[in-house]
Amino acid sequence: AGTSGSITLCTTSPSIDLFTLLGNSPETGGTWSPALASGTGVFDPAVDTAGTYTYTIVGTPPCADSTATVAVTIELAANAGTFTGIQTICNSTGNFDLNTLLDGTQQAGGVWVNGQGDTITNIISVTDLIAGTYTFVYTVTNTCNSDSEVVQLTINQSPNITIDDVIVLTPICQGESITITVFNLSNGNYSINYSLTGSNILPNQTVLLTASNGEGNFTIDSTQLVNSGITTLILNSITNSDTTCTTVLSGLNFAIEVLPIPSISNSTIQIVNVCFGNDVLVQISGATNLTDGNYQFVYSIPNANPITGNSGIISIVSGNGQFTIPSSVFPLAGVYTMSLISISNLATNCINLNPNVAVTFEILAQPSITEALVSMVGICVNTEGTVLISNANNLSDGTYQLTYQISGAINFNETIPVVFTNGETSFVIPSSVINNFGNITISINPLNSIIGNACGVSGNTFNSITISIEEVETPQLVEGGNSFCEDDNATIADLTNGIIGSETIIWYDAPSSGNAYSNSDLLVDGVTYYASIQSSTGCESAVRLQVIVVIKDCTEIVIPDGFSPNGDGINEVFEIKNIRTLYPNFTLEIFNRYGNILYKGNANSLDWDGTSDKGIQIGGNKLPVGVYFYIINFNDGSRKPLQGRVYLSR
Repeated sequence: AGTSGSITLCTTSPSIDLFTLLGNSPETGGTWSPALASGTGVFDPAVDTAGTYTYTIVGTPPCADSTATVAVTIELAANAGTFTGIQTICNSTGNFDLNTLLDGTQQAGGVWVNGQGDTITNIISVTDLIAGTYTFVYTVTNTCNSDSEVVQLTINQSPNITIDDVIVLTPICQGESITITVFNLSNGNYSINYSLTGSNILPNQTVLLTASNGEGNFTIDSTQLVNSGITTLILNSITNSDTTCTTVLSGLNFAIEVLPIPSISNSTIQIVNVCFGNDVLVQISGATNLTDGNYQFVYSIPNANPITGNSGIISIVSGNGQFTIPSSVFPLAGVYTMSLISISNLATNCINLNPNVAVTFEILAQPSITEALVSMVGICVNTEGTVLISNANNLSDGTYQLTYQISGAINFNETIPVVFTNGETSFVIPSSVINNFGNITISINPLNSIIGNACGVSGNTFNSITISIEEVETPQLVEGGNSFCEDDNATIADLTNGIIGSETIIWYDAPSSGNAYSNSDLLVDGVTYYASIQSSTGCESAVRLQVIVVIKDCTEIVIPDGFSPNGDGINEVFEIKNIRTLYPNFTLEIFNRYGNILYKGNANSLDWDGTSDKGIQIGGNKLPVGVYFYIINFNDGSRKPLQGRVYLSR
């Protein structure tokens, strides 16, 4: 089979007979293994694979087979791959692998050359490249051949800004938006990502910006800057919306000062009521939202003239300040409301156009009592009395201090508060003061003693009044007027019949206060009743008459101690109870103190009514008040005559 050999072929090499590669004159007629595509020993690099091929000569026994081999190595033809098309990248990409421009079939170990003919690596830096399309060539060379592929790469410029390219308009006032201006940009559309830290915190906000003539701007809305103080604007990145190239920014931080809007509340502004014709003082205190400085307040006051005004320049220190509203703007006394329209900080030019503060105050009228009238009705001793002041129509409603004096039967003075409403008021003189009867004069001190407000009171003094304090005496009961027979079923009216005089009598169950009886109430034995005279003015006795009622079994005549024939229908005659029943034959004789007989009567006669046609008389046959004497003859054959006396009252 000869001696073994070897050969290196390219895939493009022509076919070769492997037999020619054996040495030492091999015999012909042998076979090749593995079999070749040609079916003979001819090797075609285009179809047969590299490897070791064995040539065998079959030996004739007893001789063994003889073999030899040929090792075939195939080298691939040089392949630089296929350009897949132009790629576009941003120079902010940094490093770029040129191999990604080929289809991946290229052989390694080739050489990259740039457009200037410089040999470079496949990893290139595009950071500093300007925008444009660049050409590169990749060449692969081996023993077989050399192959090159031309590729292209387009570079887009990533937008980039420095701190000097940005202008931030600061400070701003709360409620305002802020404009950020960016320079040195190519014309086009951009998006900027930013964050806020500090007084206002808001991460990763994106805003659109259009650049023209190298300049563009964007706005941060006031809703993102609600808190006063220092807010830091951080520009995180900028993206060219047309090329999608993005640049991550670093160190672009800007301080935004948000100035507070001047603000106060109803509780920090006060207006004290003043008298008509005086300036109104507006006092500001504890307004912690107002930094020290100069301010102007614009206000409106309905019904004033003019309605709108301003404070002028006022200084606020530690939240305190004040300004005046001229008296000339208030045409009339009355209640006014000042509403703030705006508050301006003159140092920062920050203005609050909606303070939402309104304060109500009063321009006090000059009180007057020129037409006032003091009145009071007569009162009873030991009862309270009400003094009425009316027709003080020019006196403002409100509480006043009033001093009054009592002279005459009572001496007293007192200072009290009174409330005037619609020109009227009243006050009560306590019953403890009305402790004596007679005439009293009530005087109310002059005007300077009436203090309703700081404006004083104009007009004359109040008129004095004189009234009578009535004292009603304690009633008197005729002797025996508290005694009644059981059969009489005596009532309060019967008890009243025993009272001397014709005044109205009211009976009570207590010496003071208590409950009043009705005239029809039945009397109860042993019960104490209290009688009071009620005058025509309604006054009653200061001291009530105490009467203990006695109810007895009347089996004997009852002779009264007196009677009062004065025409009031009560106790008009000298009536001896039960005498006509017990002694039907009796006779009665009445004498004066001189022993002159004035009256004779019996069971058929009318009871003696205090008249006579004999002796001393007044006004016809009426006998005068006094003590008279009687003799009763019973004429029953057993009882002796009875003598006594009776008092006649008119």
